[in-house]
Amino acid sequence: MDLFIFVDDLRPTGPSRLEAWKAARQAASKLNFLGIQEAPRKRRDSSQDPGAWAGSVVNTSKDGVFVLTFQEKWDKAKSQLREVWKMLELDPDKLSRKRLEQIRGFLQYVVQTYTSLTSYLIGFHMTIDAWRPGCDHHGWRLAQVLW
Repeated sequence: MDLFIFVDDLRPTGPSRLEAWKAARQAASKLNFLGIQEAPRKRRDSSQDPGAWAGSVVNTSKDGVFVLTFQEKWDKAKSQLREVWKMLELDPDKLSRKRLEQIRGFLQYVVQTYTSLTSYLIGFHMTIDAWRPGCDHHGWRLAQVLW
């Protein structure tokens, strides 16, 4: 049994329907003890294909467990990155900071599903905030004593 938590949403798991139900019941019991209301009527029934959760879809099969995102979300991420590429081609010295921040915000949701993209998101973030004082020429923050 395992329990995955995202902000105000829980996803208990188990090797069988009964074990998943027991995990959900135990989590609900602890939440109610802490004063957080948890209603069984709001729970989803156990499933090997439960649908979206926190922007991701988990599929299980005999080949393994796969975490994916919706095609629309993936297409939107790709189009936003193409937009950044075009902004760079037009004038790399006059990028819209606000638009870059909006794109970065959306990409954070994609990175929650595809964690291997984290280093690219960090680079994106460092590019946006490289102008701040206390950063070296690569955008990395310097220690306070080096300022």
